[in-house]
Amino acid sequence: MKQSIQTIIKIILLALIGLILFFYFLPVTIEIPQDILHPKVTKDKDNEEDVETKEIILTHPNNVAVLFGWVIPVPTPTPRVTPVPTLTPVPTPITPVWLKFTGIAIVENVKYYLFKDDRYNTPIKVAKGVPDKGWYFVNETSNGFQLKKDGENFFVPKTR
Repeated sequence: MKQSIQTIIKIILLALIGLILFFYFLPVTIEIPQDILHPKVTKDKDNEEDVETKEIILTHPNNVAVLFGWVIPVPTPTPRVTPVPTLTPVPTPITPVWLKFTGIAIVENVKYYLFKDDRYNTPIKVAKGVPDKGWYFVNETSNGFQLKKDGENFFVPKTR
């Protein structure tokens, strides 16, 4: 009798182990109807104020986790760093007292500006795109001329 009880217990245990293994390896798919995922909104017909009541059957895990103090992490946007434009200092033009404006000459439809260097007593004849002795004509303003030589800016005032 003792041995028959032991064999019955062994058979029951083997059957339980078999059932556990069967359900463990059994692929389970649960289909949830769409009306469960999206709660139905119904209006109370008894109440005159048309109060909407929602039937919520299933909720998202994040909604449940919030009830226990969990905070949904919000990704922080990376700050956009806009480069600050570096202001290049505008070089103040040098006003040489030894360089004088003497006049304008037009040769073959090219407007030449004539200057005299009093240091060496030499004439300088420049036009846009036509240098002379290292001097380049940059611009004509209402009160003078801008010239350039060796990377330095010069301003020669118009004489009356």
